[in-house]
Amino acid sequence: MDVFLEDSPSVDRTSSAIARLAVARPLQSFTADDLIAEAWRLQKLHVRHVAVRRQQVNVIGEHTLRHVLDDHGIRVSCLGFAGGFTGALGLSYQNAVSDVLKAIDVAAELGAGRIVIVPGERGTHTYRHAERTIRDGLGDCLESARAHQVRLLVPTDTVLGGPSDCFRPQRSLLQWVDDLRCDTIRA
Repeated sequence: MDVFLEDSPSVDRTSSAIARLAVARPLQSFTADDLIAEAWRLQKLHVRHVAVRRQQVNVIGEHTLRHVLDDHGIRVSCLGFAGGFTGALGLSYQNAVSDVLKAIDVAAELGAGRIVIVPGERGTHTYRHAERTIRDGLGDCLESARAHQVRLLVPTDTVLGGPSDCFRPQRSLLQWVDDLRCDTIRA
């Protein structure tokens, strides 16, 4: 379950942070029929947001997913995941950047305001090279993210259950992301 501050145009930004807190449940379905049943259950529970994995989008389809969720008053809050700039996830740097750009397009199509970026671990890179590679990868995707109004979320811990997806800066990841001075990238 994800907890986040709603920042859609329909939400009053002058409201307190507590009033803007929202919760997104992870979507479980991998077929259109299961999605319809799950959306109905979520609607009955008054769930307004879901987090979706890209594999689900690939299997169910962007348009089907968006249509079914829209019909039940449910929005996609976050799409996961893309990245691997350091090569730790088996992608070259350029393929990782291309993957993130595709994921940003999918997130925009689904109306998701956020995408989880798994930067990859340091691996055999020197610390400085890994840090620069990740910073450059995020920078190469920034223009598209801004144009689509999608925030890039860098997790503070592993997403895939192993050390290969998580970059561990020498200082805290929150401070590292703050040092980027970019409101589109968040930890």
